[in-house]
Amino acid sequence: MAIECAHAQFNPNTPNTGGVGGPPGTSNGSPLPSGNNPNANTANTDSSLTHLMHRNPSEDSISIYYRYLNGINYYYIDSSINDYNKRYVVPYEYNTLGNMGDAAQSLVFKPIVTTGFDIGFHAFDIYLYTVEGTKFFKTSRPFVELAYILANKGEQTVQALYTQNYRSNFNLTFDFRFFNSPGYFRNQNSSNSNLRLSSNYFTKNKRYNLDWAIISNVHKASENGGLVAPNQLDSLAFGDPFQLNVRLGNISNPNRNPFNTSVLTGNIYKDFTLFINQHYDIGTTAILDQNDTVNFAVFYPKVRFELSNRITTRSYNFIDNNPDSASYQQYFGYTIFSGTSLVSYLDKWQEYYNQFSFYGFPQRKNGNQFFRVDVAMQNMKAEYLNQKNKFYNLIVGGEYRNKTKNKKWDILAQGQVNLLGYNSGNYSAKLSFERFFSRKAGQLSLSVLNISRSPSMIYGGYTSFPLDNQVSGISKNENTILLGTTYNIQPLRLKIQGEYYILNNYIYFKDFFNASQYSGVVQLWHAYAEKQFHFAKYLNLYLELHVQQTNGNNAPVRVPFVVSRTRFAFEGLFLKRLSLATGIEARYFTPYQANNYSPYLAQYVFQNSYTVNNRPDVNYYINFRIRSFTAFIRLENLNTFGKKGNTYGFGSFNQSLQYYYTNTLWFRFAIYWDFLN
Repeated sequence: MAIECAHAQFNPNTPNTGGVGGPPGTSNGSPLPSGNNPNANTANTDSSLTHLMHRNPSEDSISIYYRYLNGINYYYIDSSINDYNKRYVVPYEYNTLGNMGDAAQSLVFKPIVTTGFDIGFHAFDIYLYTVEGTKFFKTSRPFVELAYILANKGEQTVQALYTQNYRSNFNLTFDFRFFNSPGYFRNQNSSNSNLRLSSNYFTKNKRYNLDWAIISNVHKASENGGLVAPNQLDSLAFGDPFQLNVRLGNISNPNRNPFNTSVLTGNIYKDFTLFINQHYDIGTTAILDQNDTVNFAVFYPKVRFELSNRITTRSYNFIDNNPDSASYQQYFGYTIFSGTSLVSYLDKWQEYYNQFSFYGFPQRKNGNQFFRVDVAMQNMKAEYLNQKNKFYNLIVGGEYRNKTKNKKWDILAQGQVNLLGYNSGNYSAKLSFERFFSRKAGQLSLSVLNISRSPSMIYGGYTSFPLDNQVSGISKNENTILLGTTYNIQPLRLKIQGEYYILNNYIYFKDFFNASQYSGVVQLWHAYAEKQFHFAKYLNLYLELHVQQTNGNNAPVRVPFVVSRTRFAFEGLFLKRLSLATGIEARYFTPYQANNYSPYLAQYVFQNSYTVNNRPDVNYYINFRIRSFTAFIRLENLNTFGKKGNTYGFGSFNQSLQYYYTNTLWFRFAIYWDFLN
């Protein structure tokens, strides 16, 4: 059977036997059966994968799919071309300080919803590879994807993905990404290097499974503190804002060099993770008849013993090789001795996490119904200001999952408690229900989440960074309650989502060097809708709309009331091989009091005295695919066109935060090339 199309993800209503090593419907990695499921999820259909088929149709089928750690769903590689945002490192709902690689914060409210140990640095999280985001592949043929992205001022990105099953039960995957962005303004250069090596192995009898991953992240971001005089943007000589003075690093980076990845004034974050997860199943094997001549064995687990080990090292470093004491005092109210030649803050952390879990599978032929109990030991070491500290946590947890055989119900209950150690008393509890009605009626999910978490480690004084009130006033656990619902109707291309947050003892930064804990209750509701409208054979309109609101002006949370993205596109398949998508894309968010930013701590700072008010961001794009070659061509920030004096041009800057501005007209060209042996 030759597969002539593929989907961005497997149909969630396809039966899953729970066997190790195969997609839903199999336990031995055999191809999915042909034919249409009446309940099939067609919203993510991607027929453009036909370019992968270079072999004789009489040969075995090509299948490339992956899952996430401990996930029950399987996915195909998404090769769709209609939305470049799926591939771009910064999601559209995020704002950076103006350059790719800068600190980023979501325009849509997203609090920390993890419990227990947390160091407290999150400004660069979207650029990092993680264990939770690791894809564990299974392939019938070696697959390679190479990408190169080029933009203005020498901004460039290189990506490489290689995955291959050396045996039917052993896969090895290599994933690499590097980008360097010199920036539009002085001392704004950034670079990022991500490396991930992962593997999946299971024995022939499906009883033993091993997943492991090695991950390295190095992120460098220069910090310029914003413009000294933003009004000078209206009178630029030669239209180049690089000439303008900035608040930090004026003399650190006098030239814009696309090949220079060093940071003389800014933040350098590094982390390295070794992760190993292995489990052994006890159960029974059954022989199933596929047809009159072919039989195959399926393994049904009854109990599972799982051991997970994770070792992580992290370092957080702010450095200024050319500090200007006058600028420190004038713009940030921070005093250093005149003549100081180096300012540096460095924290180092080590984490050792070991967890043992026991699974039980009540139904013999439904591996998606199980319960789990686990116990974990977490040890942490910190080095800062020539001090060393050690901490530990003893954690217990459990989970019940039941995705019924008919795929109509999906029930999940999870819980975790820190019994002993630094984060003792922390807990998380989640309960969710999902009901699939029919293909036409769609599916509905309801969930409730409650998190109690200790203040992050930097608030407890375990840091060399200049956080003034590290202990006083921040002692209570943050408590977050989240009520959520989602309704998805695939035939209508419609998704509706609602969230309601209740936050107690919310921790925030009130200025550049001081954190605080809000004594009141923060309430925030968020509604989201996305819809595709089909007007003609080749014309489509895509709408995405976020609406959110807090409970009054006293809460230390500011978000835009509306965040939206609209794409009007001409799309289709032409000349049998050319997939084309071209159109206009616009992002808009309503005026709001955007947070300030502390470059020394890489933390966003609450403020309520300055309002950011932008015109919509407008981009024009042409995306196309021919066989295994894909290209994205973009003209971004067309909204910056305007009149300055007697001259028209692209010089009307949008703001990111107060004193921070985004690029003007920006050209981006990306190519992706797939190779399948």
